[in-house]
Amino acid sequence: MPTHPEEATALRNAPANGIRLIALDMDGTILERGHVIQPALVEALKALAARGVRYITATGRPIEFQTQVLPENGLGPAAGTPRAIMADEREIFLLDGNGYAPHREWNDKIRARWESLHPKAMAWLRAAEVEGRSRGCECFQHEPEARMYERGLPTLAFRDSAHAEAVCEWLAAQLAKTGDALVVNRNNRLIQLHDATAGKGFVVMELARLWGLDPEQILAVGDSANDFSMLDGRHGFRSGCPANADEGVKEAVRNNGGHVAEARVGLGTLQVLAHFSLA
Repeated sequence: MPTHPEEATALRNAPANGIRLIALDMDGTILERGHVIQPALVEALKALAARGVRYITATGRPIEFQTQVLPENGLGPAAGTPRAIMADEREIFLLDGNGYAPHREWNDKIRARWESLHPKAMAWLRAAEVEGRSRGCECFQHEPEARMYERGLPTLAFRDSAHAEAVCEWLAAQLAKTGDALVVNRNNRLIQLHDATAGKGFVVMELARLWGLDPEQILAVGDSANDFSMLDGRHGFRSGCPANADEGVKEAVRNNGGHVAEARVGLGTLQVLAHFSLA
């Protein structure tokens, strides 16, 4: 349901395809090298906001990074979009006047679950590091443990993405044998552990619940393996990806009836929006 008076009018001009929410990954999807977003994509997102179509970030980037980079590119509170920020692939911050306020009901629940999951996640991260080194991989913990606890995203970094993929597959197989309520995904040269009830797909579903949207009214766009949960159709979202996306991501998008763009990063994402009559 509209949450601002002007949305009732804007929805009359909304796209006929029924899409009301766009979830966009950042790095490799809208964010170019140098933390720049294509101006044409920025203008398209602003135009969609004026038509009542919400845009949200769907990323593992922390809230502090996003609230700096988005305004630098002409987005943020002053532009009225994004309407929500996803941080660390688990928390939600909602546009509220001149800033973003935490969605406490969701964030507090996720943080409470993490209290018991963090020690298990760190034990598995250390096991993955040992496994990686036994295979001759160069790998190391991406951040200090206190920071990984705060973000709920213990991360192991590899020098080589193929090594990251192999160890991620090993760790996923080990976790499948346990009841630890943890999942692992890969983001290029990083493998990340998180709460099985968090992750991008579940966070987008919570926003759909909050805003009264059906899954088919949501378009998700991403480029890496950590985007699978919102691209592969398991939640019912429509999907797309830019040309630089991992081959596995492209396959998942095609299998979900989505669109694989010919251009890379921001211009590719703009092509996805155009495919769905959103730009």
